[in-house]
Amino acid sequence: MNHVGYSRPSQPSSQYRTNPAAPDENPSDVQCVGTKPGNLVISWTPLTGFQANGPSLEYNVQWRQKDTDEDWSSKTVSNVSQFVVSGTPIYVPYEVKVYALNDYGSGPDPEVVTGYSGEDLPLSAPESVQIMVHNSTLAEVHWEPVSLPSVQGKLQGYKVYYQRERGVQDTEDTEQQEQVLTFSGNRSEGRLPGLQPYSLYNLTVRVLNNKGEGPPSPSKTFKTPEGGVYG
Repeated sequence: MNHVGYSRPSQPSSQYRTNPAAPDENPSDVQCVGTKPGNLVISWTPLTGFQANGPSLEYNVQWRQKDTDEDWSSKTVSNVSQFVVSGTPIYVPYEVKVYALNDYGSGPDPEVVTGYSGEDLPLSAPESVQIMVHNSTLAEVHWEPVSLPSVQGKLQGYKVYYQRERGVQDTEDTEQQEQVLTFSGNRSEGRLPGLQPYSLYNLTVRVLNNKGEGPPSPSKTFKTPEGGVYG
């Protein structure tokens, strides 16, 4: 267009279509995580039709236990964005990779992603629980940590359950609500503040993972003094 007016339109442009080919890339955001005992959920963000580069887009999912001599297992799927591996051992590391493929071939070698199969409840209870009473309102509890294989998941910490049964001079139980303290990580001790003086308490310890708690340790009983530092 100029000051005189519009010019004649140009001829329509030619349309071009690229030849189909194998995918140039693989699915993104590949993840693998166990959602229940004995499984591994492998998920990814699918390719778009443009990224597919050709017809019959599929995904070749491969997995194997990490740090073993196992061969890769594989499954080819289409029109989905996840695949569930069943029958896995409890909470073991896996290596995973996902290829895109079509009628013309597969994508480049994908990045290997690591994750863990599903957790289950811990099997063992802490042992050798000992209690040190520091004064009338503070005690310290020590325990022997459980073995990591018996945790059957990611160790979150330990829970100490304790409850006042009665005063030392009371003739009848006057139980109060059970209290719980959580100590994160692979701990072997924790402090119990805010105790009532001259009282009888019982206590148990449990290990904790993402699935839940293990069995309780044998119950231990301890007394707080009337006041001052316990001898």
